[in-house]
Amino acid sequence: MSDDHDEVTPAVPDEPPVTGNAMIDAALRRVADLGDVPVDQHPARLQQVQDMLNELLESSRNPGQPGVPGPWGR
Repeated sequence: MSDDHDEVTPAVPDEPPVTGNAMIDAALRRVADLGDVPVDQHPARLQQVQDMLNELLESSRNPGQPGVPGPWGR
């Protein structure tokens, strides 16, 4: 019989996933490195990541800039 209080910790990948989009990959690396940063610096780091992703979203709304092709575009 198993104990309901036993918890399994999910495996954390060594490296963040690579999307092929340089801005997204940089943001993912900033989040992946969060454990190496003192906790009091986490809010600033997460704000930087949010700003990076917001910039990417805004740039994708500009019809003059091509997007990154997905697997269907290859």
